[in-house]
Amino acid sequence: MKYNYLIIMPRLINNFNEGYNFPIGICYISAVLKQAGFNVFTVNLNHVEGEVGDVVEAEILKHDIDVVLTGGLSFQFISLQEIVDKIRFKFPNIKIVVGGGVITGCPEVAMQAFEGKVDIGVIGEGEVTIVELATALENNKRLNMIKGIIYRNPEVNNGGGGV
Repeated sequence: MKYNYLIIMPRLINNFNEGYNFPIGICYISAVLKQAGFNVFTVNLNHVEGEVGDVVEAEILKHDIDVVLTGGLSFQFISLQEIVDKIRFKFPNIKIVVGGGVITGCPEVAMQAFEGKVDIGVIGEGEVTIVELATALENNKRLNMIKGIIYRNPEVNNGGGGV
């Protein structure tokens, strides 16, 4: 089954005329997924006005999204949690993947901090892992053989292990 992926860049600014340092890692994730032939859509919340939940919901519905990918550093946890909470509330069956320093720094603690709402955490360099993960998700393969991830429970896509 071919999935649709939505990559969400969390807000780093409060006003749309502010500058910010763009995290290049999210571009790497998008590029390797597209290069591998996956259906990838992106939204940078720093360039879209409106409430986060409304913007995310509109993008999910517009593109019939199956998997949401987001991430960032630890200082962005509140923004990431807002994204995750909105998705999980409105779309309980969408798989949510979070990466970046927020997960890599302390994977088990981060997954617990997301209160069971994140399905899969990507540890380390996501561009190394994401194509293998997307392939496993689309082909309903076990996740326990994929290096560089942590997942919330054994029921996630027939995986064997996790948080």
